[in-house]
Amino acid sequence: MKRVAIASASFLAALSALVALVLWFLPSDVVESSYPTLDSARRDRLFDRGWLPEIIPPSTSRISVSSNLDLNTSWGSFEFHPKEWDLLEGRLTRGELSAPFADWQATVAENRDKGFQPWHHASADTRWVFFCRPDVGRCEYVMWMPREG
Repeated sequence: MKRVAIASASFLAALSALVALVLWFLPSDVVESSYPTLDSARRDRLFDRGWLPEIIPPSTSRISVSSNLDLNTSWGSFEFHPKEWDLLEGRLTRGELSAPFADWQATVAENRDKGFQPWHHASADTRWVFFCRPDVGRCEYVMWMPREG
């Protein structure tokens, strides 16, 4: 009986290790990208792919983007010269949108606690909420495509 238990435990351990190895090498549906400058993001067609709208200021740098290809969502951050805030502000609407995420109100509250104010931007099929600190020239954002129906 003891040998059966040891063999079963060994089999389960080997199976668990195999599953972990397979999961490690499976492609993720989240793609992460970073760009040191606005020009580098343009060269990689970030805006053409729709993960971030091309409304950000010319001095934008340190762009970080994580995109879930299966869910058509994106989140990230970027920095810009604080003197260019008015260029971005003129393309945004003050306040957040209702978003289809279970923890959305907690996300809004957490960003407000960190001093970030919500703004939003919409295109025909995409919504973005930007949490910005104009005084330091930084925005974090969330993007999604509203579901029909």
